[in-house]
Amino acid sequence: MALALAATTASAAQVDGIGIKVGVTSSHMHLGDAAYQSSGSATGLVVGPFADVALSRSIAFQPALVFVRRGGTFRDLPSSLTGTLGEIQELVLRRDYLELPLLLRYNSSWSHAFSPSLIAGPAIGWVLAYKVEEDGRDLTQQFTENRLLPRKGGGFDFALVLGVGITRVQGGRKFTLDAVYRMASDGTRSEAVGSAFDADGIDVTLGVRF
Repeated sequence: MALALAATTASAAQVDGIGIKVGVTSSHMHLGDAAYQSSGSATGLVVGPFADVALSRSIAFQPALVFVRRGGTFRDLPSSLTGTLGEIQELVLRRDYLELPLLLRYNSSWSHAFSPSLIAGPAIGWVLAYKVEEDGRDLTQQFTENRLLPRKGGGFDFALVLGVGITRVQGGRKFTLDAVYRMASDGTRSEAVGSAFDADGIDVTLGVRF
């Protein structure tokens, strides 16, 4: 419903411009098994184009299409995800996404050099690839063949995005610096242990609109 409302509103609005954003994400993973807690954080890349669609003087619809790498590291685990390797010192999980954030941006009327903004909206991520590594051994292929992962790629990941940003206009171009928190609700679950990777985290991006 939120996506339909955003699309309907945007169709009657004016596209102010397009741009590109690039930044980093600090994410952590949750596994679909009560025995595993949240992972340690991992740093990844965020990059892709976006558009600014003016809905009113202070509110803009900002869709984007970005590549994102998210992941996390579990340490000192009592056993392998496969149950065959015994004690595991380090388990590294990674997901590569093609993500479609559909965000609303409230821009304040503060007329100083930097204008603050509030950001909120849903995001849909298409999972391009998984990676599973235990103590330096790449087990992605084994997990896929044993159906501990439902596929090497594919499936959807849904998230709610909330955050803040600042905007500066200089030389006829608009620059933004945003920090958002992504709360994931995974759409790729199966019954297999380890198949559900929930990826939450903070994205910090610098954008320029042409």
